[in-house]
Amino acid sequence: MQEKEDYGKKKEEEKKEEKEKCVEEDEERDGKWKEQEDDDENQGEDSIKKKRKKKLEVNDAEKEEEGEEEGNKIMVMMKKKRKEKRMGQKMVKQCKRKKTMVVKNMKEKGTKNWKRQMRRNRKKKRYRKMMTTKKENEKEEDMWDAESN
Repeated sequence: MQEKEDYGKKKEEEKKEEKEKCVEEDEERDGKWKEQEDDDENQGEDSIKKKRKKKLEVNDAEKEEEGEEEGNKIMVMMKKKRKEKRMGQKMVKQCKRKKTMVVKNMKEKGTKNWKRQMRRNRKKKRYRKMMTTKKENEKEEDMWDAESN
């Protein structure tokens, strides 16, 4: 029992010591920060502002030189993206079914009556489905007839 109590007391003392160390370290850090802030104020905000302005001016000059070349490329890319976006929106509005990619491909190829082609394709699909169901129904009827005979 005494050993457990002694062990518990030792742990508590160690925790207290660690807390004290942490508090001391925090105070030291705060002191350093305060010293740095005081130094900055003593140096004068004007000198700091001047240094920042110089850096900004140099960076602005470099960016302007690069920006002119990149700016033209960016503008061209933005125009292309806008155009593609507009075309895509029109196609979605025109198609109404989820066939936008097909419509887009037909338009890109330059086929004239792409709407008519879409309609034809839909009709063909319907016809194929109908024919396959008819064939299946006929097969089933034949099977029933064979079983009944």
